[in-house]
Amino acid sequence: MDLKINFSEYINHNNENNILDKINENVINYCLDKFILDQKIFPYFHRNGFWIENKQLIFENNKNNIRNLHKVAVEAMRKKYKKKLKPIEKKLLEYIANGYEIKPNKIKPKIILVDSRHELWNLFNYIKIHWSIPISSGYGKRLTYLIFDSTTNKIMGILGLCDPVFSIKSRDNYIGWKKLDKQQNLNMILDGFLIGAVPPYNMILGGKLIASLLFSNQIREDYKKKYQGTKSFIKERENTGELIMISTLSALGKSSIYDRIKLPNGQKFIKCGFSNGYGEFQFHGSLYNEIFSFVSKYYLPSQKIKEWGSGFRNKREVIHKFLKSIEKPQSFLRHNINREQFIIPLCKNYKQVLIQNEEPNYYDISIEEINEFMKRRWIIPRTKRDKRYLEWKKENYSLWI
Repeated sequence: MDLKINFSEYINHNNENNILDKINENVINYCLDKFILDQKIFPYFHRNGFWIENKQLIFENNKNNIRNLHKVAVEAMRKKYKKKLKPIEKKLLEYIANGYEIKPNKIKPKIILVDSRHELWNLFNYIKIHWSIPISSGYGKRLTYLIFDSTTNKIMGILGLCDPVFSIKSRDNYIGWKKLDKQQNLNMILDGFLIGAVPPYNMILGGKLIASLLFSNQIREDYKKKYQGTKSFIKERENTGELIMISTLSALGKSSIYDRIKLPNGQKFIKCGFSNGYGEFQFHGSLYNEIFSFVSKYYLPSQKIKEWGSGFRNKREVIHKFLKSIEKPQSFLRHNINREQFIIPLCKNYKQVLIQNEEPNYYDISIEEINEFMKRRWIIPRTKRDKRYLEWKKENYSLWI
C-alpha cells in the first residue's frame, strides 16, 4: 500500500503528532473508500452478464450479450461527443446515402486520409460512435481513413490503424518470431482497430470491400510517406517506412466480415486463432472512473521510464493495483470473451521479412482492381438476392435528431 502523503506539508517540529494524525486519517479514508468500491464489484459484474466460478469470470459468449456488455461504454462515448456533434448532426447526415441512391455496378471507393486537423474529422468521429463496441482513438502511429463512394459522393466506411499490441499470442505464434525479432520489426505492423462499412453499404457486404482496401498500394504508400525516417520515442530506432502486415481482431467473437476475404493475386485475410479473452473492458464506465480516482489517490505509478511521463502506464496497471488492494484475484482481468484474430499480409514473403529481414516482395494491387473484384464476388450477388438496402433512409442513422 502506497498511501501517498507529502510529508513536507505536515512536518511540524512543535507538534510531531501532526504526522501520525495525518497518516491515521489517510488510513481510515483508504479503508472506507476501499470498502465502498469492494461492495460494488460483484453486483456490477452480474449486471453486465458475468458470474463467478472458482475465482473466474464466466460469460455467455454470444454477439448479443457482447453488444449489451458494451452498451454502457458506447453510451458514455456518445455522450462525450454529443456537445460537439449534435449541433451539426443534420449536416453530417448528408454524407449518409439513402438506399435508392446506391448503384451497385458503379460503386467506386475513394480513400481519404484524415486526422484531427482535417475538415472531415467530425464525420470520422460521428461514424465511429455508431459502432456497437466502444472505439478508442488508437495510439502511437496512426492512419485513419474515410472511404467515399465517388459515384454518390456518400460515405461508404472507415478504417483506423494504429501501433500494434506488443504481445498477442496467436499472432506471434503464427509469425514464429522471437522476442528480439519482434522488438526490431514490430514497427512494420499496424493493428486495425476500426474497419467497417456504414449503412446502407454494410447491407450489401460493403464491409468486405472496406476491409479488402487494406491490401491497396495506397495504404503502404501513406504509411511510408508519414513515418519513414521517424524514430521511436524510447529506443530512438529509425522507422524504415515499410508496412509489411496488418493485424486485427473481430469485434464480436467469430467474424463474418473478414471470413473468406481473398483476392485474385493471392492476398487474403488469414485466420490465426482467437485472443485469450484477457483485458480490462469489463471494468468500464462510471465504475472505472471511481477505480481510477481511488488508485490515483492512494497509489504511485510503477512506471520507471521517465520519457513515458509520470502517470500510470495504462488501464491494466490501474485495474491490477485495484484488484490487489481489495484482495481480489488478478484472474478477474480475464473476461473470457474470445475474439477471432486475423493477419493481413501486404507482401508475399512477410514471415521472412519479419524474422530474417529479407527484402519485401510486395503485392501490387490498386483500389480499382480490388473494387472490381469485390463487387463481382460479393456486392452485386448480394444486391440481387436481398433488396432491403433500398428501403434504408439516411435519417435512420441519426443519434439525436
